[in-house]
Amino acid sequence: MASSGPVAGQEIKVASSYLESVWSCRAEAVIPKLMEGDYTSNDAIPYAKECNTQPSSSSSAVVDARTGELVAVNSTSNRDGKECELNNPCEADSKGTVVHKGRGYATQTAAIATCLGSGNLVDLNRQGCTLPKP
Repeated sequence: MASSGPVAGQEIKVASSYLESVWSCRAEAVIPKLMEGDYTSNDAIPYAKECNTQPSSSSSAVVDARTGELVAVNSTSNRDGKECELNNPCEADSKGTVVHKGRGYATQTAAIATCLGSGNLVDLNRQGCTLPKP
């Protein structure tokens, strides 16, 4: 598991065991705020246009194509071109919202790596761990 998320231009692979598919992709940027219905994701990773993940690939591993380390989890895509609705996320910033029909997104996993302790067990009290506590 990588201790940092992907950067713009980084080659990644989205691996879906359920669909028995692997997509070779590129991380396009880091989006400060991605909104979808009542859900907000911070520091989301949009895929470049050529990365055409499919429905039912949510929760698939996103790995660094060079190292094989987990950098994110495939989360959502805007299939219909709608704005900020369920199954139609939008990118939000101080200027407003932007919709990219067909674009897929991933959620970074680096925060989990900072919480892994001995034996790869999650330790929410570990120094540097920023995951929310239940």
